[in-house]
Amino acid sequence: MNDQNCQMLVDQFYFVAGRMSKLRTSPIYIEDAEPMNLPALHMIDMIGKHPDYKLTQIAEILDVTKGAISQMAHKLEQKGLIRKVEHMENEKNIYFELTEEGWKIYNGHEKLHEEMYAKLKKMLSPYNDTDAEKVKQILQIMNDCLIVYGHL
Repeated sequence: MNDQNCQMLVDQFYFVAGRMSKLRTSPIYIEDAEPMNLPALHMIDMIGKHPDYKLTQIAEILDVTKGAISQMAHKLEQKGLIRKVEHMENEKNIYFELTEEGWKIYNGHEKLHEEMYAKLKKMLSPYNDTDAEKVKQILQIMNDCLIVYGHL
């Protein structure tokens, strides 16, 4: 790959990363619910999909600190979207479950993803699985480069 194309890929990568960063703090509207930010939606998603995951596991998967998950859980609990559940044998093991309102958010988020992926799949239809694998490899290389050069 020549220097110009390499720079074009890096620029596009940073542009998309910037958009994702903005999305994390922008309000997202799910049906009749109060607007939520992306990290809160993803925590609700994790709890809905993995009710057996502890606070620590959710933090690892979402790539945030346990403290951040604890704070987010507190806010979601205050809004009546989740409940904290302590393990019977070890009360240090904290689990979460969705409330009825939490399940409404979860289902609305799933619907939003279905719509988004259907549109994305249609937009990507000119490309085949080999193309997708190449893009995945390029993104992995860029991610590895960021790790090596400490830009995380």
